[in-house]
Amino acid sequence: MRLVQPRLETWEKTVNDGALAAAHMALRQINALRYDDVSHLFDATVSRIAQPSRQTLGMCGLLRAYDPIRREGSER
Repeated sequence: MRLVQPRLETWEKTVNDGALAAAHMALRQINALRYDDVSHLFDATVSRIAQPSRQTLGMCGLLRAYDPIRREGSER
């Protein structure tokens, strides 16, 4: 416990400002839809990021770039 104690406030802030904030926003949007309010959809955007290299490090190991043409179980 002593090893992680100094990080607890930072972790809590990360969750509150990230995942928890996103979950609260999603719940507000769901509630708005319940009342036929779609105004939040007018703020939507479409963006594109550059394709990463074929293999890159991720949080839980190695990641492969998403290739929409290649499907599971088939090769080009």
